Amino acid sequence: MKTEGTVVENNSNDMYDNLGITDSDVRNKIRKTMRDILNQEIDDYRSKIRESIYGTESKVGIDSIIEYVCERYMITPEAMQAKNRKRNVIECRQVIHWMLKNNVTFNTMSLEAIGNIVGGKDHATVLHSVKQINNLIQTERPFRERLMIMCNELGARTTWLPSDGKLLITGYLKNKENEEIPT
Repeated sequence: MKTEGTVVENNSNDMYDNLGITDSDVRNKIRKTMRDILNQEIDDYRSKIRESIYGTESKVGIDSIIEYVCERYMITPEAMQAKNRKRNVIECRQVIHWMLKNNVTFNTMSLEAIGNIVGGKDHATVLHSVKQINNLIQTERPFRERLMIMCNELGARTTWLPSDGKLLITGYLKNKENEEIPT
């Protein structure tokens, strides 16, 4: 009830009791809302940092690498994921492991995560794959050149260091205007 010049104070607990809401329910709802807002802000800042570091035009995703390498080896991504010991399938899988481990993508991933994505393999298999590809890079020039071409076509700049016997990913190529990213 309101009269001129005076304000009648409404007891907030009575209002909550009428709605069946407790003070702790209200506090929990406020905390959850604030947490959601903060998480969204953190995600926004992370994406801004990624864009400032890597640029927005030169990103190549994991799926793009898998599709591209499978296409180069003339097998389907499903065949690459399946348990198969054919040389071309194994080499395709190993090249994908090597590319993901050596940051041809902009994602830094653990060996276990790479194995889960590519064929459901464990970290030891991924590590073995990387070692096998490094051995092929050192000993087989045609394979090394093919791998360098694939990396360059995916936007990763490569450098061969003959004294160390290593192929390094030294940077990422920026796309020119109106140029599409290979998928």
